[in-house]
Amino acid sequence: MPLVTPAPASPPPFVLVLGGANLDIVAAAPALRSAESNPGRIRCAPGGVARNVAENLARLGHRARLVALVGDDPFGALLRDATAAAGVDLSLAQVVAGASTCTYLSLHGVGGDMATAVNDMGLMDRLDPAWLAAQAAPGSPLAEALDEAAVWMLDCNLRADALAWLLQRERCGLRCVDAVSAHKAVRVAPLLAQVDLLKLNGFEAEALLGAPVGDEAGALAAARALVGRGTGQVVLSLGARGVAWADAMAHGDAPRSGFAPAPAIPAAAVRNTSGAGDALLAGLVHGRLAGWPLEAALRFGQGCAALTLQVDAANHPGLSAAAIQAGLVAVPVPSTA
Repeated sequence: MPLVTPAPASPPPFVLVLGGANLDIVAAAPALRSAESNPGRIRCAPGGVARNVAENLARLGHRARLVALVGDDPFGALLRDATAAAGVDLSLAQVVAGASTCTYLSLHGVGGDMATAVNDMGLMDRLDPAWLAAQAAPGSPLAEALDEAAVWMLDCNLRADALAWLLQRERCGLRCVDAVSAHKAVRVAPLLAQVDLLKLNGFEAEALLGAPVGDEAGALAAARALVGRGTGQVVLSLGARGVAWADAMAHGDAPRSGFAPAPAIPAAAVRNTSGAGDALLAGLVHGRLAGWPLEAALRFGQGCAALTLQVDAANHPGLSAAAIQAGLVAVPVPSTA
């Protein structure tokens, strides 16, 4: 009887992450006074919404491929080395000769909350439709990645025309978008119907809707309104208060919504809030890839955020599914999809 050679195993699905990669320069002071020199601490660490989400997904056991631009300067080398060491595939990232790597400078006060920030993201302007079209020519590695990815994770550090180029491309998988900031959130406004999962905060929702989001009721109303504009699922974070959500993708059901209070974390355990939203989104994507309903994926994402709050950097080096299940918030993981 002839031997049957087994077919090679298919590689596991991967997440294609496109957007910002930058060096974070974070200053923290216990008391902030304007026009004064404030005693505190200053540190540098890899950052950028897309890059942070990619690192978190890699630490959660996923194949994460990052599409981003970095300069050929020391900041860029640091970013590449740290991101690759975390397990992110950088084969689609590009080093731009003579360019300065994107940099994000933030100032944090009591409790780790950000008081203000300045971003130098000029290099992102080069990631435009012409660049995307050239890189994604038929048969190219980027074209194949766009076609084969189980999830696209885009951030609004991308130019408005680059977001449009991507989101108007033929749909191939789950499309997730992070609004990034109130200033940049408006870039996705005309494209909401092309987004399967949108993660944003209250300020970003206000920028998109033109209405204040001050409390849980306002957040729920905003999440429902964004679903009403065609977005499949919306997760709207109010930070330490919790997350409003709306879901129009539940099979056979009318749109649903709710509010998930944030896990209780001792104030003394909070070190830095700048990466919590990125961890939340990575946890959401993890849950969606596992086939969990939005509420279960959201609880897992909140666990990722709670863990990340407890380190100075934007990513927790010990992030894993096991750590979330056994950690501070002991998030249950569904046994079936």
